[in-house]
Amino acid sequence: MTSEIPGVDLGASGGTTMTAELERPVTPRPSTTVAEPLRDPTFARLWFAQVVSSLGTEVSALAIPLIAVVALAAPPAGVAALTAAAYLPALILGLPAGSLADRGDQRHLLVACDLFRALTLLVIPIGWTLGWVGLPALAVVVFLVGCGSVVFDVALQALTPRLVRPERLVLANARLQLGVQGAGLAGPLIGGILVAVVSAPLAVLADAASYVATAGLLIGMRSPERDRGDAPPADGARNGLTAGLRYVISDPILRASAAASFTAGLGTRAVQALLVLALVRVGGLGPATVGLVFTAGGLGFVVGAAVADRTIARAGVGVSSIVGLLIVALTVAAIAVAPDALFGPAVAIAFFIHGCAAMIYNVATVSIRQVVAPRPLIGRVSAAVRMLSWASFPVGALLGGTVASILGIRPAIAIAAVATLLGVVPLVRSPIRRIGRLEEVAARAA
Repeated sequence: MTSEIPGVDLGASGGTTMTAELERPVTPRPSTTVAEPLRDPTFARLWFAQVVSSLGTEVSALAIPLIAVVALAAPPAGVAALTAAAYLPALILGLPAGSLADRGDQRHLLVACDLFRALTLLVIPIGWTLGWVGLPALAVVVFLVGCGSVVFDVALQALTPRLVRPERLVLANARLQLGVQGAGLAGPLIGGILVAVVSAPLAVLADAASYVATAGLLIGMRSPERDRGDAPPADGARNGLTAGLRYVISDPILRASAAASFTAGLGTRAVQALLVLALVRVGGLGPATVGLVFTAGGLGFVVGAAVADRTIARAGVGVSSIVGLLIVALTVAAIAVAPDALFGPAVAIAFFIHGCAAMIYNVATVSIRQVVAPRPLIGRVSAAVRMLSWASFPVGALLGGTVASILGIRPAIAIAAVATLLGVVPLVRSPIRRIGRLEEVAARAA
């Protein structure tokens, strides 16, 4: 695998030179006051647009499976097909999405993705009214909306470091995550009410409306000026698609981050696939109590997003990334050994802690990636890491179910804990452990 990327100087952009510089330990400085990114009208508009979009997405995430299960009486294989349709876009469209984000105006790309998703979702209520929506049509809609979401998310990650300075990037990412996780808590409640009042097919209209509203907010947002470092690279189409992946493989920081996310993803997705089964069969919980356990996890993600910036400022970005993932692994292990009599409460506590730690890990790793990746490659690097991470999701879920069928639920969760713990190894062995403050890394990469 060649380390040369057309139009990019690896030595000056964070490859070998960055690693050599990071061999000297970076001690986190005492936290200083960082300007609140939401006070910037442009970033605030982007944040609010993402929150509105996320609320609508949560409504569809509830309504579309309900259409399949209740209205269409879909078999388990059919419901699994909908899940697969949601995962496939990240694997298929990941690299092209990164190339689009790097080469075009990211704000325009966000608007186009929102309008595309809104129009696609209209197929469900219109088709339902006309009587021709079936499971294949739902799967196609889920896939196409997923394609729009992949491009939107990659463009958002590429746009964020252009709106905020490196010293504000952790706080900006934390605020974005706080908005998403808050929507994750409120969205299902709103979706449940809408489904009960207007039916699941018509509730999807709320998601379509949220995308239209988001597009309106983004149209009114000022696009940041591109500086010389932001100029799109003049490489060929083929090289453009693979440049981000090749850079991730060549850079020790990004390579370690991607390896950690993939390995840990195998474990966490295995647990996610088994969690409802474990709560019902091991803990003997009913639907309402299972919902409370998941609510505890959702609260953990919200709290984690709220405290991520302060935690990272005190501990350092690298340490926060490593310790965050380590705690995630330990919470999975705690679920594996929780006693039957206290299984529900134990899982709820572990899931809450899991959410807190996962958010700190996510904010730290995304922020590192946005600073280490060269400006012309941010979109493609983000897309490559996302593609590698998401590749572990279906594999982890399948392996979790297979192992549980052979060895039982508890042994499968214990093995998943080991897999999650192994994700810490690439981080500890890489220069990531020496990263203190992002602005120091950005200065060395300049």
